[in-house]
Amino acid sequence: RPPRATPPLAGDIQTPAGEPVSGDIVLPVGAKVVSQSLSGNRVSIDAELADGSRTIFVYDITERRLIGRFAIRNK
Repeated sequence: RPPRATPPLAGDIQTPAGEPVSGDIVLPVGAKVVSQSLSGNRVSIDAELADGSRTIFVYDITERRLIGRFAIRNK
């Protein structure tokens, strides 16, 4: 198994001088954000979907794309 890359610290994200980072993170229709967390250049969004299920979405700010989607289920 290859070693895991360590994401950069939030302060290491390159942004244009004087400009805030902006963009859209598109979630499924009817999804509601329950919570979010930032770690380095990644945002984790815990969302309740329209059917009541919960999913965690992981978005990479630097790459400006969704990199993971994890359903939360009972075993």
